[in-house]
Amino acid sequence: MVYPTALNGSWAGASYSTTPMATDIKFVDDLLAEVRSTYCVDSSRIYATGISNGGGFVGALACNDKVGGQIAAFAPAAGAFYPDTNTDGCKPSRAVTPILEFHGGNDKSVFYAGGTGSGGELPAVSDW
Repeated sequence: MVYPTALNGSWAGASYSTTPMATDIKFVDDLLAEVRSTYCVDSSRIYATGISNGGGFVGALACNDKVGGQIAAFAPAAGAFYPDTNTDGCKPSRAVTPILEFHGGNDKSVFYAGGTGSGGELPAVSDW
């Protein structure tokens, strides 16, 4: 298992993030290459998960046509799916992208029905 930590404590996408999306995506791409070159890894069994801002970044990975294709499935929890990184610009590497999303209806930070959260405007989870 690999547990990367976001630069300055937040992944790209949120209004409070300091790192551009392209930088965080490149970091994950480089991380995957390093892990595969250093360890015996079954590339067909690489999975991504995260919670809240990390869950939103997992959604951005799923939407990326290069890095997303290196990950077998995605499981964000309470994902903060920021529209500028996950909806209009979503270009997954495959037509069917396996995603399991966990989200509580009473979440007070990342609203299931969408709206303004602490990191900016969020789409409804069902729309995402």
